[in-house]
Amino acid sequence: MEVNKDIDNYLIDLLFKFHNEMSIIDKKPMDYDTGYPLFKSEIHMIDFIGRFPDLNISELAYKTGMTKSAASQVIAKLNRKKLIIKKRERKEVYPYLTDEGQRAFDGHKKYHETQNQYSVFKNTEKYMPEVKTIIADFIFDYIEDLPKN
Repeated sequence: MEVNKDIDNYLIDLLFKFHNEMSIIDKKPMDYDTGYPLFKSEIHMIDFIGRFPDLNISELAYKTGMTKSAASQVIAKLNRKKLIIKKRERKEVYPYLTDEGQRAFDGHKKYHETQNQYSVFKNTEKYMPEVKTIIADFIFDYIEDLPKN
């Protein structure tokens, strides 16, 4: 029983450290071939819009784990920067990448292909698919159990 408690505490410590490291990274804007810096929340919304072009703002909010209000704010910023356009269809608003938004999307993809700062992706080859599934399930459960805004 004591060993499990030690492992649980170790996992909590690692998740806390991971969260802090990601918070630091998230605050640093970067240029993804657009000529000006974008914050992580902006480029990741562009990434989701590019990968899931049929999702409306509410669906994007759910998929990204943001509140609808936060997602709407990021989308409004991207619209002002002319990286997306918004189209109203029935009662829903759908964002679509502009040519400049597509350039940012491609630049973000290139960034992860060439300078992947998350070494976890370089190390996943050593794990069996079953172990990766357990890790993914653990992270999913952890996120689901976090307090919601």
